[in-house]
Amino acid sequence: VSSAPQNNKIVKVAGSRVNIRKEPNMSAKSIGIAKRNAKLEYAGETTNGWHKVLYKGQTAWICADYSEII
Repeated sequence: VSSAPQNNKIVKVAGSRVNIRKEPNMSAKSIGIAKRNAKLEYAGETTNGWHKVLYKGQTAWICADYSEII
């Protein structure tokens, strides 16, 4: 799986403060917090509601309930 951005898409944070997680689940370790309207490079998504993003040189995950692809 490539970690390069796909189709130059961006993930925009829709929640006020959203955890950026190491794995695509709510119990995974938070490695950062993104504020509303923050934009991160899109790197993929899961079928269970998570957007894969590039964050500080690594792949990370944001819950799709609190973000959108633009």
